[in-house]
Amino acid sequence: MTVRWEARSLEAFGDQPLEDIAGEYDLIVIDHPFCGRAARTGCLTPLDALLDDATLATLSAGAIGPSHDSYTYVGRQWGLATDAACQVAAVRDDLIAGGATPRSWDEALDLARRMPGMVALPLTPPHAVSSWLSIVGAHGREPFVSEEVDARATALLAELARLGPEEGLGWEPPDALARMTTTDDVAYIPLTYGYSTYATSTPRPCRFTDAPAAADGPQRAVLGGAGLAVSAASAQPAEAAAFAAWASSTQARSIEARVPE
Repeated sequence: MTVRWEARSLEAFGDQPLEDIAGEYDLIVIDHPFCGRAARTGCLTPLDALLDDATLATLSAGAIGPSHDSYTYVGRQWGLATDAACQVAAVRDDLIAGGATPRSWDEALDLARRMPGMVALPLTPPHAVSSWLSIVGAHGREPFVSEEVDARATALLAELARLGPEEGLGWEPPDALARMTTTDDVAYIPLTYGYSTYATSTPRPCRFTDAPAAADGPQRAVLGGAGLAVSAASAQPAEAAAFAAWASSTQARSIEARVPE
């Protein structure tokens, strides 16, 4: 069996409807919030219909955190976790006076006020929503439970957007990280994803660290990553599912770890 990959943009990965592309491919890389859309439209074949319980149990046991379970919706498994991520902070220590990295959201907001335009957030719609959810979680609440916490998170996000670079409204996480690590324009990003190359292979590497916490809540951040799903239009669903299971297994990860850079 030969697998031929085609790439789509990070923006399309985040907001392109699955049913727009499902008819063109056997396998699709998806993000877990699309599981509801898959269940509603029927554009994906649930993997529990294609893989046995033992295989799914092994994949669940070998997954990082709840990444496997994040693709479970209404009792069906819509994807297999091939990658796990969560929101973290990024910092250029050399640009922050005294080198003090914010540990709380109050400190992040104080830094943004002291360094106008140099505290940035990627604020395309999916990432604005993700950041809002992480801020709510940092206050120890689930979204839409406490109007006070929801409003506080909205106000904090709006103030950081106002104080940050205007271009942030159109930035995906790699855009913000690229600006941080190729110029001296951005000193701190409170919430992004930890694309490791920006900490190792750029002219001005950043450092990734914990996302800010709230004084009265835990450190929590939105789960991200990517998963492999099988299109309902696939002519080879069993073969596609078998490949997805292998690509998501600890065996495949061990092979990847041995590939030299």
